Amino acid sequence: MRIRKKTAVLVGLVTAWLNVSSTTVRASSPDTGTAKDAGYDVQVTSVPRSGSKIKEGRAEAVIDERFDRIIRVVEDYGNYAGFLPHFRVSRVLAKRGANAIVYLEASVMKNTFKIWAQSRFRSLPSQGKTRIIEGKMTKGNVRSLSARWEITPLSDNRTRVVFQMFFDPDLPIPSFIVSDQNATAAGRTIKSLRKKVRQLFGSTS
Repeated sequence: MRIRKKTAVLVGLVTAWLNVSSTTVRASSPDTGTAKDAGYDVQVTSVPRSGSKIKEGRAEAVIDERFDRIIRVVEDYGNYAGFLPHFRVSRVLAKRGANAIVYLEASVMKNTFKIWAQSRFRSLPSQGKTRIIEGKMTKGNVRSLSARWEITPLSDNRTRVVFQMFFDPDLPIPSFIVSDQNATAAGRTIKSLRKKVRQLFGSTS
């Protein structure tokens, strides 16, 4: 009975993921694409990851807002559930500056699968003017979950933002489907950041 139940759950998860992915696959290439949000382009790509058949999702866009305000939103880990796609819980367990331990919960695959993770976020050495913030799972119920922000001031009110993420659910799902979902989630995160910035500061981007 347990084997049958587990098989049924896995079949349900795969079916749900396939249903979610089918729209995305028709909308754009899994390797590269451009999503438009309110007239502004979001460049979305898939990036190979060493040691995995699953690719990372990468999204890049220019946001018409000050660099320090973008940083303020990105470092507000406790409110990630308020604007990041799929995330339902984000709770800061410990924080010092840009470094923090954060508990996260998210629902994916049409709410058929809940993931949780305790992640460490930290500020990495800047590359020129680019500020880098990285988050990596230290424990959770998936194989791997990580994220990386690269934030670069272009002018007083224009900032380039790159978001890269990797999610490996450790389920019997084709790697290209998970890769496509990683790319889609990265693009949606940039759009959600734009929306959050607009709500907080009245930006037009």
